[in-house]
Amino acid sequence: MPCQIHDHSPILTVEEGRKIAAGLSSLCCKSLLVKNKKKFFLIVLESNKRFDSKAVAKQIGCGHLSFASAEDLRNKLNTFAGAVSLLGLLFNEEKDVQLIFDEDVLKAEYIDCHPCINDCSLKMSVADIIGKLLPQLGIEYKTIQMV
Repeated sequence: MPCQIHDHSPILTVEEGRKIAAGLSSLCCKSLLVKNKKKFFLIVLESNKRFDSKAVAKQIGCGHLSFASAEDLRNKLNTFAGAVSLLGLLFNEEKDVQLIFDEDVLKAEYIDCHPCINDCSLKMSVADIIGKLLPQLGIEYKTIQMV
C-alpha cells in the first residue's frame, strides 16, 4: 500500500502533529485506546475534536470507558502513549480491539498515522486504509459521530 513517509523529531503535542500533517496535506488524527470491563476500543478522531467518553460509550452501546494503561498499550498495540495508531492493530494477534472511527475521519482523503513510534508519520489514503489494509487484516470497524 503506498504511503508517504515523513521522519521528524518525536511529536509530544497534538499541535506539533497538526503542523506536520499540514505540511503533508493530510488530516491529523488522534488515536486513543480505551476499555470497559470486557473489551478494548481504538478510537480514531480528528485531532481538534474532544474525546467524550460518555458520548462514545452511548454510541457504541457499552458501559463506562476508561483509558488503557501503558501496559495495555504495549500488550495490545505494541506501542506507547503519544504513538498510538491504527497501525498498532497489526500487532493485535488476539483481534480483541474494536476499531472505531469518527465519521469525519473517513471523509478525509489522507490521514497521518504513526507506525507505533512518534518520530515518524505516514501519510496514508483513507480509501486504501478502508478498502485494502483493513480487509486484508480482517479488521472491521464502526463509526461514531464526535462533535
